[in-house]
Amino acid sequence: MRPMKYICILAAGTLCILTGCANASLPGQMDKIYLTGGQFTTTAQVVKDQFIAQVEIARESPQSCKLGFLSPDTLQGMEYIFTQGAVELRYQELCVSLPPDAVPAGSIAKLAVSALEQASIPGGVESSREGESILLSGFTKNGAFTIYLDAQDRTPRKLLVPRENLEIVFENFEYLQ
Repeated sequence: MRPMKYICILAAGTLCILTGCANASLPGQMDKIYLTGGQFTTTAQVVKDQFIAQVEIARESPQSCKLGFLSPDTLQGMEYIFTQGAVELRYQELCVSLPPDAVPAGSIAKLAVSALEQASIPGGVESSREGESILLSGFTKNGAFTIYLDAQDRTPRKLLVPRENLEIVFENFEYLQ
């Protein structure tokens, strides 16, 4: 009777250990992580080649994302509003509605919004860890991009699109409820 009791305890212990190991991540591996796709607002410093700008980006609904220039002075007030099937461009008294393909693929607005949208799709990016950051890496029509998230609160800190020499550093990124 005693040997059967020990065999059962040994079997149960082995089962617990094996099932725990099966769910463990290997070093460097992470669960699939992506942006929530929810509403947010942020300001950001944009550097593309020799061009530097300050922008505001806001997703006010799942179907709409707006990028507006705060500086330089020559672009202050210019806004791109991306919706399903259209892009509205506003600047001073000008307001033009365009099909999404009419916006140049290399424009700052299209690069930023395309990367953020791709990172919001479950399975749309690969995730990894680098120091205090979580990296979301993916592809759009403009090539590869990487979004750096804060490892603690998982808010975007930086977006890089190397092929386009674009770096966007997010400031005060906030998810809206």
